[in-house]
Amino acid sequence: MQKQIREAETVQAIARLRLVWAEYQKRVFLLSNLPVEMPVDHLIEFNELMPDRLEMELIKKGDLPLTPLGLEKVRPDLGFAGASARKLFQSDRSKASDPKRLLTQLPVSVRTTAQIASFKAGDKRKTTHQHLFLPKDYSGSPTATLYTPWTEAEVLAHLEQGWGVGAVAELQLDYLYRP
Repeated sequence: MQKQIREAETVQAIARLRLVWAEYQKRVFLLSNLPVEMPVDHLIEFNELMPDRLEMELIKKGDLPLTPLGLEKVRPDLGFAGASARKLFQSDRSKASDPKRLLTQLPVSVRTTAQIASFKAGDKRKTTHQHLFLPKDYSGSPTATLYTPWTEAEVLAHLEQGWGVGAVAELQLDYLYRP
């Protein structure tokens, strides 16, 4: 009897979302092992639901290098160097190689204002690198955010802290989601 009551209450709670005639697709997270008689469009694993280490660092610091060498130079505090950094970007489970996947845990207002810097840097030969920036002073709040974009001069100064003064060339700053 108790199982039937729980299942009926779960179905009722899901039905309150008005999923059938919605103008946009809504997400429903059922964190339970109880069976529910509702049609399911698709399932995701718990690992996909939770942010990984790089996503958490992006939310905490507001910026993240998108190449193994950039991660080693600009963010040595994360502990990825050499082979471990390359392996992180090659892993299928990691979201590091796709900047849009790194932003899935963030509100839409923050995702649309994320900026990406493309530049050339390196010691012996200059290779192309990318760096992802959230709006400055992003608090991590899911309900309120202040939009302050990065300027090219601020991005250059920030990148030169890790790469070295004069090591960054051909800097281009753009929004990740362009109109």
